[in-house]
Parts: sequence; C-alpha cells; structure tokens
Amino acid sequence: MRRGPRPDCSTAPRRPPSSAARPNPNSRLLRLHHH
Repeated sequence: MRRGPRPDCSTAPRRPPSSAARPNPNSRLLRLHHH
C-alpha cells in the first residue's frame, strides 16, 4: 500500500504531506486516534 514515494505515505496514505507539515487541529486528533 505505497502510493507516495515517501515512507510517510505508506504509514498514512490518507494524511497528505501538507497536513503533517502544518500544525492542524485535525491532524492532532487523527494522530491521537490512530495511536
């Protein structure tokens, strides 16, 4: 399940690289929920 050239995509194909770079509140919630 590797859609992106980066290893991050493999772990989170739903989360784009933009979200990870930006301190979005949604990203934090998703991260906590994922863990």
